[in-house]
Amino acid sequence: MKKESSATAADVGSIFDGNKLAVAAVDLWVLLISTVRYSMGRRTYMTSLAWELVQTYNQALTDPQLEQVIDEIEKELAIEAGHSTGHMGMACDVESWKRGVLELKAILERRHDDGH
Repeated sequence: MKKESSATAADVGSIFDGNKLAVAAVDLWVLLISTVRYSMGRRTYMTSLAWELVQTYNQALTDPQLEQVIDEIEKELAIEAGHSTGHMGMACDVESWKRGVLELKAILERRHDDGH
């Protein structure tokens, strides 16, 4: 069954303004989680790109969505810990994922401290 997007091809003209594009929150979530999943283990610039996107748009994600990102990365890091083959990419990638998890946990903690 095909998921219906919140925007149709006909809507693109009305949601695109120069360099800015209006994206529904559900579509942004799918793009971000897909980017994170794709980036794990790539051994390319994708790790840093994924984190830039998550850092830029984390305020649009719900707490459960941030928790899902954390959980998925932590599961892959646990697998990485048992491999010597670089399951999560190069050493610098692994460190980026670890730092990213800490950053996301800090964001969640600040949200909870602020009463969100």
